[in-house]
Amino acid sequence: MTENKLLKTQQRCYLKVLSSLSVGLFALIVSGCSSSPTPKFYSLSTQTLTSSSSNQKVRMIEVLPVGLSDRLNRIPLVIQQENGQAKVLFDDRWTSTLSAELRDAVSARLQQTLGAVDRYNSGMTGGQAAYRIALDFSNFDFIEKSNQQRFILMNTTWTLRYDDPNRPLSIPKNAQTLSQRHQLSCRMSFYEEIPQKSRDLNTLVTVSQKAIDQLSISIASSVKHLENRNQPITGGVCS
Repeated sequence: MTENKLLKTQQRCYLKVLSSLSVGLFALIVSGCSSSPTPKFYSLSTQTLTSSSSNQKVRMIEVLPVGLSDRLNRIPLVIQQENGQAKVLFDDRWTSTLSAELRDAVSARLQQTLGAVDRYNSGMTGGQAAYRIALDFSNFDFIEKSNQQRFILMNTTWTLRYDDPNRPLSIPKNAQTLSQRHQLSCRMSFYEEIPQKSRDLNTLVTVSQKAIDQLSISIASSVKHLENRNQPITGGVCS
């Protein structure tokens, strides 16, 4: 009888020890989770767009998914270094993949600037004439030099084509001329250094939004140039 009591006492002691260990381990795990930094999210879209004139005609555009290399097309922000290395900032992220951010930001600005509707994401059918815009980014880099100086480099090309499904099926003699009149190939570069006193990521994102602003202005001017060859193209070079 005495031995049974002793065994029960030992079992209770073991259970208390195990319970204490479990609580301690759980607290340690929770503490480790709570100490991990909360991710910050950034977007290329801005909320301070200039309102378009109510007298503008409504254009139909179609901004296609952009071309972007795999090294850049990710959700975490990436800082490229001069020695070829890259810092992937897993706690500082775009709200979506960078290619989606670029497409959506350009589309929103063009819709605002041109008074346009983007049929790509509006669910509209392709039965209406539209300006199809295909962009390719060979660079959209945050670069850090060996002296800690940072800058943004963007190199972009785009093809603009006026797509009219109601065009006649018969090919006229001047088909070559018509094709050239309804299509442009353009390119643009953007470079800006970040002041040493403003090296935080918020400044990098703000300057990258500025790059998209300038790109969108140039694309909008190429659309207007396609409508009227006397209209100048701003910022980019087209042929």
